[in-house]
Amino acid sequence: MDRVPTLLLALGLTACASAPPPSARVALDIVQREAGPDLAARTQPSNGVVELSVFIDAGARDADPPQVAAVAAQLAAERAGEGVTGRVWPEGSELTLRCSTREVVACTLRLARGLSARAPSKAEVERLVARLSEARRAAAAADPGRQAERLALHALLGDDAAGLFPLGEARDDASVDAARVGAFLAAHYGPQRALLVSAGELSIEQLSAASTHAFKRSPRASDQRGGRPTLEGEPRVLAEVDARDSLAIALLAPNLQRASAVAAAVRARLRQQRLAREVRGHVFPLRGGAVALLRVDTGQASRALRASGHELARIRVEGEPQLAPESADDGLGALLHQAGLRWLVRGEVGAPDLLELGGGVTVTGSRADRTREEDPDDARRSAVTERMGAALDSGREAAEPELLGEHDAESARVSLHNGTRIHVVARSGERVAIAVRFEGGSAEEPPLLHGRAALLAMATATACAGRGPGSLEERLTEIGARLEPRVDADSWGLLLTAPAERALAATQLAMDCAIDPWLARRHVTTARSRARARLGGREGPRELRARVAEVLAPEHPGALAPWGSVDGVANASLDAVRDLAHRTQRGSGLSVGVVGPVEADTIAAMIARRAALLPARGDGRPTRSGSPAVPSAREPGGPPAEVLQPTFGLLLWRVETPRAHPAGAKAFAALMRDGLSRIPGVSTPWHDAGVTPGGGWAAVAVVGRAETVAALRTGLHPASTAIDRGRLAEASARAFARYEATRAVRSGRAGGEAEALARAPFLTPGEGAPDAQAARALAEALAGSEAHFLPLR
Repeated sequence: MDRVPTLLLALGLTACASAPPPSARVALDIVQREAGPDLAARTQPSNGVVELSVFIDAGARDADPPQVAAVAAQLAAERAGEGVTGRVWPEGSELTLRCSTREVVACTLRLARGLSARAPSKAEVERLVARLSEARRAAAAADPGRQAERLALHALLGDDAAGLFPLGEARDDASVDAARVGAFLAAHYGPQRALLVSAGELSIEQLSAASTHAFKRSPRASDQRGGRPTLEGEPRVLAEVDARDSLAIALLAPNLQRASAVAAAVRARLRQQRLAREVRGHVFPLRGGAVALLRVDTGQASRALRASGHELARIRVEGEPQLAPESADDGLGALLHQAGLRWLVRGEVGAPDLLELGGGVTVTGSRADRTREEDPDDARRSAVTERMGAALDSGREAAEPELLGEHDAESARVSLHNGTRIHVVARSGERVAIAVRFEGGSAEEPPLLHGRAALLAMATATACAGRGPGSLEERLTEIGARLEPRVDADSWGLLLTAPAERALAATQLAMDCAIDPWLARRHVTTARSRARARLGGREGPRELRARVAEVLAPEHPGALAPWGSVDGVANASLDAVRDLAHRTQRGSGLSVGVVGPVEADTIAAMIARRAALLPARGDGRPTRSGSPAVPSAREPGGPPAEVLQPTFGLLLWRVETPRAHPAGAKAFAALMRDGLSRIPGVSTPWHDAGVTPGGGWAAVAVVGRAETVAALRTGLHPASTAIDRGRLAEASARAFARYEATRAVRSGRAGGEAEALARAPFLTPGEGAPDAQAARALAEALAGSEAHFLPLR
């Protein structure tokens, strides 16, 4: 976690500081001694300098009020002499001194003198309380956002949070007197309650000899180290009207390692969803648990709290991700602090299931106008508290969504209250496939934005869940996965396939990418380049299909050419892509299909936890127009004068027929391409065909000299009608067989079956699949139709 000044740890009486990050283990063995102090040493080259620290296992949580411990530590530092610094933590106190190796014995004697401090005078205490008060005011002025941290800790721990603020509250300063400070020193300061650590050119044997001499006359502490009541957290939010807008999140976990991991997961979630400009954090151990405190720089406090609550609740079920260990600071002091803080809480951890979150929010305002007994900002404070608390509760509840439908280990077919549909089928195999679809595909696009849905799908597979293109590729490689964008007339989304053993990680990545595409300008630019490459340029197969769609479906070309056109993809602005994502990413428009060797109910629950955060409806749900029928208003091509110019164009046939099967159209297109390619001076680089409601179409691209291409237009109708009906029937039968075989193979694969499951809710139910006879009928109808010429260049 990042190092950040907080209110948790008092650095003398002049500032507040955070401990070094405790994520990296400190390789220091602690030697326990019955008479004390315990010892630990890190021997390393240090240019003749040694840092020594004495930790006392009593801190602000042992004092009443907490600032008694802070005054006691500073008094002990003054008694020890110049150069000694006193610090107070919630669970302990520390005296630190840096000196030369030659003066280790004298320096150890000075620390022992500080540990022996007793009987403070009234004047000493009053002077130190005044300094403490000044330090508190300076800290508040330097960082107004500290108030949010106070609120977060009090929201989480209630009255138990008081001991986490060593500088205490100003209202309690009057109760800090010589008697209380003296009693605290006598009760807790003594060698049997201390740890002496060193870093530098000093061995453990040398440290032991110096400490035995220095501490042999130190008075013992009158009290033994006391245990702590079990820590308990409460999920709530406290809000206040203050000088600035701030958000802080406090997390409670059973130990330091889990607190670090959970805090990192929450921070990553907020960054992934762009809910925070910056998240700084600090993790510290307590007897009976550990706390992480995050300062969140955001203008979306309610959404950040909702996401944080959801992430914490999700971690309860799924566990936090494994984190790479952080490098320890090799400075002389950092490792000593880490070792000392762990020693302070030795042997005391929280319950294994201890995991909770509290939030603190401040909103800009002023209470300077309070002229009556009632607070004029009370209504605003209450409204903010209620709204933020509801956001936190909403996130927590979304992590435990109700699955409506039947589910077990073999199959799950469920829906959520927000309308999300999830279909998981357990199937033997080596890979798992996850298909995610959002209703609202390319058929919704106007001509000028033909390609927007494809661009959104490509952007989702380019950068998502806080990962840029490079980071996403690394993650996919790490889990052996392949991520592909998907778009058609009715929906857009993605397909992710991965080895079966990485099913959980793959499902999480697929859902995170689909729900959270990173639509930053630079990433959409990358996605646009990839989408245009997929189209294949001006003469690529998908671009040629787009030109056909411009004729057959001029109002909604995406119905026939879902991957768009080169110009359409270029015209789709970042705002247009974001708008489509905003309108279509809703629970009622989400369908997920999963196929592979998985536990279906486990995968369904994982998907549900992520999908439950989506609203049931978007802002302006797209109205499905369906695939348009073959139009007759627009006649392709132009007068002969225009046809004489191009050397590259598309020949297009279309027909209306009540029963149609694409295999027949494809058979006719293949026969015409073969016939055209035999004409001297003509090449046919591409052909395609398909059906629309009530009809079918076929197209062939031709390249040749201008006069040759022009001559084709007058002779194609007789050529097509002259096709031998036997050859046509034969070609239709073969095409139908290939079509059915390909469909069977595709549907038999995990990816194809998962896609079919995900798309199923968005497809208009048919009256039954047309058969081979329908394929032949369509081919014959096209053979009897007239060809039209569409010039391309």
